[in-house]
Amino acid sequence: MIALALAAAAASPTPTVYAITRIGSDLAADQVVGVKRAGMMCMRNGVIRWSDLAAGHAMDQREAVQDALEDADIAVTPLGESAAADSKRVLRLRGVVRAASANLCARHWLGDSKALSGEIGVTIEWRAESRATATVERRHESVITRTIDAQHAAPAAALYRALLGDAARDLARWLSDPASAER
Repeated sequence: MIALALAAAAASPTPTVYAITRIGSDLAADQVVGVKRAGMMCMRNGVIRWSDLAAGHAMDQREAVQDALEDADIAVTPLGESAAADSKRVLRLRGVVRAASANLCARHWLGDSKALSGEIGVTIEWRAESRATATVERRHESVITRTIDAQHAAPAAALYRALLGDAARDLARWLSDPASAER
């Protein structure tokens, strides 16, 4: 009986734990990613830069990813900690924003930037790297777009956080798929 249990334990794969280390960007802060419009007819009123979308603390972005993975029952280390158990395979998880786009309108005639609606999108490349060798073991790309109606209008940074949450849920679905381990 003990031999069977030991054989089963040896045959089962080592559980993977993810450590979310970074959400970065290939985009320069002043890079134009879209057009801002204003007024009832949404006339051109300026540009949207990457810094308008990505405003906020890096820890907030990592927490959004952490929450989505935990909600999908994917094992993650607490933010700021490394996995203590040697019996677990730890992969560092990094996200890199490769592209962003926005075509947003502030319906108020003065162009209230706290109530933007329209189309917004982001492409994030996710990499799971071996903690021991820094080798990329798994790679996935999330391409997320949203159309925001006037009823759900919000500041640009809040719209980006919603996209990041969508991308993290896409990542969680991919990590949960056993076939993804082979990619």
